Amino acid sequence: MTGKQIILGSSVLILVLANIGYWWPSQEIDNYNESSMHTETVSLVDLHALEYLPMKESQVKRDLFLPVPPKSPAQEPLKETRPVPSKVEVPVPIRKSIITSTDHLERYSLAGVVVKNDKRIAYLLDGKMPLIAHAGDSLSQSVTVVSIGDKMAILKDLQSGFTRKLMLIGE
Repeated sequence: MTGKQIILGSSVLILVLANIGYWWPSQEIDNYNESSMHTETVSLVDLHALEYLPMKESQVKRDLFLPVPPKSPAQEPLKETRPVPSKVEVPVPIRKSIITSTDHLERYSLAGVVVKNDKRIAYLLDGKMPLIAHAGDSLSQSVTVVSIGDKMAILKDLQSGFTRKLMLIGE
């Protein structure tokens, strides 16, 4: 047992013993007939707060716990009812969001092109991050490399359909 469990167990034991000592019957129980402890009967006459005060009929409007009775037709004024025109929904033309080429293609630049095993490999920069790509590779979810030339690469944004021709840096 840990120290916390011992402290908790001893404090519970002390509380139990204190309650037993407090509620233990005293010596007067043995002499119950001679004891000063006794009970009295209480009637409604003794309780003055519960007296019934009759109300006038004009004061009683309705019982709050009963449902509201329906109004009679004589109480309800006649209302002229007009047909409510239905809402006509006018179709709103959907505008396609215009995605400019600057969103996805402007951040790429071509750093170099290498021919290896008769295939061209483009060294691209995405901002400052270098990328190596072959023709047909995806650079992101919407940008792909269409083709790679001797000193250029063509990228296509699949979302907008824009293409961009990247020339070698410094050319």
